[in-house]
Amino acid sequence: MRREKLYLDTSVVSAYYDERAKERQGVDMRKVEYFDYPKVVKEMHLTDVVLKRIEKEVEKEFPSDRMMYELHVLRAVRSGYWQKPSQNQKRKHI
Repeated sequence: MRREKLYLDTSVVSAYYDERAKERQGVDMRKVEYFDYPKVVKEMHLTDVVLKRIEKEVEKEFPSDRMMYELHVLRAVRSGYWQKPSQNQKRKHI
């Protein structure tokens, strides 16, 4: 399976803070969505309870940085660390 990657140049985000481009100054960067982690949550069949726990944990670390918050939620969701091993997986390690 081929994984798509996106390189987001930091100049894309910083352009909204550039005082030379007044038309961008009106954008509320707190409302910008950077990563589509809800789509990944749905694909991985993550429960709302687990997602809320991940979001709460990540928000403690990044309370005022939306981009870092979303990135770390996405990484936590994709890592699968929240998945409990099945009985078959437990037996393989014995």
